Amino acid sequence: MQHSAPPSRRNWSTPARAAYRELVAVLVILIKPQTTSDEQRFSTLQALRQRHDRAFDNWLPHITLIPPFILTVPSSASEETQPIESLHSSTLSSLVSAIREVCRHHPSHSLLLDQISTFPLRTNTNVHLRPYPTNFTDRFAPASSSRRTADDDSTHIVTLRSHLCKSLHPLLTSPAIRSNTPNQVFKPHVSVGQTTSPKATWHLCTEAEQLLKPTQAQQPPGMLCRVDAIQLMIKRKGDEGAYRIHTEIPLSSKV
Repeated sequence: MQHSAPPSRRNWSTPARAAYRELVAVLVILIKPQTTSDEQRFSTLQALRQRHDRAFDNWLPHITLIPPFILTVPSSASEETQPIESLHSSTLSSLVSAIREVCRHHPSHSLLLDQISTFPLRTNTNVHLRPYPTNFTDRFAPASSSRRTADDDSTHIVTLRSHLCKSLHPLLTSPAIRSNTPNQVFKPHVSVGQTTSPKATWHLCTEAEQLLKPTQAQQPPGMLCRVDAIQLMIKRKGDEGAYRIHTEIPLSSKV
């Protein structure tokens, strides 16, 4: 049987060509374990994610600050062979500048992931790790508060995200970007996986709780992470596979 060659992109309709040149961007914090014990917990987390997280191949463990938004094709872009990032260089540059200005006022800090929680999705349940305190229903890990200090709770990251939303709002609502307004309730979390039954949810929560427990006497519970940068990640709209880091913006080193 003969198969005809796929049509050239130059034969696509104008909307199809435009969509092919759009970028999806997202602002995240990639998880960086702080100690040797935390690195071991990180490895266990990855093993759980490999079995249970559908996005394992697309993402490293992360906290989403600004959910995915679309960088639309500039009206002045007429050359189809132009590299896609070049098409969006002005918008990307404006985003990075605004993010960098916010980060300049927020110091690096630690974040303790010591809670297990879930939230329902359309077809499954998401099981995740998260910091304390939050403004939604908790499922506490055993002895979860023994290592918490003022430096490693969620206050810093919640404030950082709030300032990013305020600073980026003019860009996210501009003609160059299509974006849903971020939810007012920010739920910082690191996904462990998805489940499709109450029994499976219970089992995965139990495994995640084991991940957070001390492995040795006198060892504190939870996974302590270093938050010293945020990442602007991108990929072509419609492409399968992983996002890649476009720019990593450091937080301030001043305390």
